[in-house]
Amino acid sequence: MKLLLLTLALACSSSAPPERTPRSIGDLGPVDALARRFGRVQRRMASRGYGRATALQRTFVARNHGAVFPLEPTPGVCTTTVALAGGSVSTLRMRLYDENGELISDDGLEGPGALVHSCQEGRTRSYLTLSTLQGSGAVVAAAFESASGAGEGFDGLFEGVVAPASPLEPVRRMLVEAAEALSARGLEPDGDAQFARLAQGQQARATLQLDERSCAVVVGRSDASLRDLDLHLYDRRGAEVARDLGVEEEPRLEFCSVDAWTGTLSAVAFAGAGTAGWSVWKRPLGDEGDDVETAPPARAAVGMASIEAALLERGFRPEGVRIEGSLAPRQSESYDLDLGAGCRWIVAAPDESLDLDLYLYDDDGVRLDRDVRVQPSARVGLCGAQRGVRIAVKGYGAGTFSMGVFAAPDGQQTLAELRRSEASAPLLARGFRASTDEEAPSTDVVRALSIESGCRGLAVGGSERIEDLDLIVEDGEGARLAADTGPAPWASATVCVERAQIVRFVVRSVRGEGPIAMQWLEGA
Repeated sequence: MKLLLLTLALACSSSAPPERTPRSIGDLGPVDALARRFGRVQRRMASRGYGRATALQRTFVARNHGAVFPLEPTPGVCTTTVALAGGSVSTLRMRLYDENGELISDDGLEGPGALVHSCQEGRTRSYLTLSTLQGSGAVVAAAFESASGAGEGFDGLFEGVVAPASPLEPVRRMLVEAAEALSARGLEPDGDAQFARLAQGQQARATLQLDERSCAVVVGRSDASLRDLDLHLYDRRGAEVARDLGVEEEPRLEFCSVDAWTGTLSAVAFAGAGTAGWSVWKRPLGDEGDDVETAPPARAAVGMASIEAALLERGFRPEGVRIEGSLAPRQSESYDLDLGAGCRWIVAAPDESLDLDLYLYDDDGVRLDRDVRVQPSARVGLCGAQRGVRIAVKGYGAGTFSMGVFAAPDGQQTLAELRRSEASAPLLARGFRASTDEEAPSTDVVRALSIESGCRGLAVGGSERIEDLDLIVEDGEGARLAADTGPAPWASATVCVERAQIVRFVVRSVRGEGPIAMQWLEGA
């Protein structure tokens, strides 16, 4: 059972607003199992002091597609929107945006239930989005209005209404994260994710089919106890046509065919035992057969030159390592590097037809860092004594890339500080001034800051064991003012106020734990 991340630090005063007749923009449809389960949620909201629903809606959300609804909040009250999905939906995502497209609130939950809470001073139209990347089905939702400070909180709201988290949930969650990146790359899911419990040496098999002129991308994930998961793809005769034997728990392989094709996918537990999962995504084969030009990667080199210029301005030094390469859909490359002592970024810039992922390993095959974000470039960091490392380059699509190594300024001694510098760079470029630095020993940090007027910013970077770090800024009533929740081990956020108030900067480690380097900044 998932716990809601919003327990009411979102609360404010105590008196309830006048009883209002729901302004229904729909209804909850037939009294089926989904409506009955949602009725339990409604009754809990009422018993906790959030009043009656002022807007009801039932819709259908298909995998990789969403729905948008306008909301007109009443001035001076808080709005809580709750949604529940049925069918095969395993993860429902709900976000609230203002009329300018700025994110107001993000449910941040895992599972078929979602909730966002917002307190807005003015009567500004906002827009609610519902989406799912795992499964399809009907969704029912309701908006509740309550006075500022009313309500007992949302912890356990969905208890008994949605299934508790299973041992598959960590792996399912990682596949959902991968699905967001694959969807952004224009791929379409082929069925639901599959799961298996594997002991070391065991394998699970599944049939994979391709239409004419199409490509399949298979991504695998496993829990911490299954340390090395391998993927193999065989044709009808049993000949291996693709593989990923990386020393990791996040394998990926890609295969394209001009003709209709049927083969067998095999997921093998090479080291450890635990839960494995995989999902299949497809895309059309390019007009040129996805062949890669072997000419010099001019467009990638231009991108690298831009990155190098920006790093030089920040005091980084190029180390004379430059790798030019190309990738086909079924290909990955790895390079052995001998790096000196200190901190450095290893950066790769692809051309526009290729999206790169970077993985950094030590001599023993232990992963040190990775970058799997959907970005124009990818980078991994390393700090410490002189050592040999291996850099693995994986691509989505086909194209060329340029890769270089850049040493950090002498003041950066740890990977957390190196990552923090990446978070603070955009703020410094906008005219913010660095004020104070600190190191937080824990992975969940809350700092309350009294601001008289003007702008303040915070940049944070996680240590080696942190893979994803989020930063959220809230006002004194718990309403979100700003956030950086991207899939990176660094984050930054700013807030500007016209009159004195107390704001909270909340730093959360989404994956991993360890020290966090923090830098406070002041607006120009």
